[in-house]
Amino acid sequence: DAADATWARALREGHELGNHTVDHCHGPDLGHGACLSAKAEIERCNAFIESKLGAHDVYTFAYPFVDERGGYKRVAESDFLLARAGKGGLVDASTTPDWYSMDARFIEPSRGETLTDYDGWVDEAVHDSKWLVLVFHSILPEQWYEGIPKETLGGIVDHAKTADDLWIDTFVNVGAYLRAERMFAGLRPIPVGAGFVFHWMLPHH
Repeated sequence: DAADATWARALREGHELGNHTVDHCHGPDLGHGACLSAKAEIERCNAFIESKLGAHDVYTFAYPFVDERGGYKRVAESDFLLARAGKGGLVDASTTPDWYSMDARFIEPSRGETLTDYDGWVDEAVHDSKWLVLVFHSILPEQWYEGIPKETLGGIVDHAKTADDLWIDTFVNVGAYLRAERMFAGLRPIPVGAGFVFHWMLPHH
């Protein structure tokens, strides 16, 4: 339908499509009523994104309701490179975070937030040299939850582009770089002849 075509187009134009389950259930509800098991909720969503929308693979997961219970996190750790939770903070790139409980900040206009607030979040990330994972739910006039005008989203991006040293990219691209950086930061060279060798193990995903 039209929505599927829009998401497929977004993928072709360089956006990332991540997994958010098929039924958006709270963790304790998994396996009850209309809610499938965590594994089925996630695997069916992956299958839809790959078969219907044309993704080669699905690398990241976002917990419904930021709820890691009910087996969600266990499955996320086996199926994905990263999983987004969201306690409202920034990700510190100088330490190794929990890759399956990555922090994020939610845009929620009902709290009285404005573009000035969101631009301030960007400035905070730049000032502190941290990663801001920004979450919004819908773009008006389509209203699913906490919708924002397209102009607001564009304003955030325009403000971010004014920073001297800021990388704007998909969750998986920034996250994969950070995982690699943290992995290499912990490696020690092994002397071999006149040179040295690094050995590392990639995540199984």
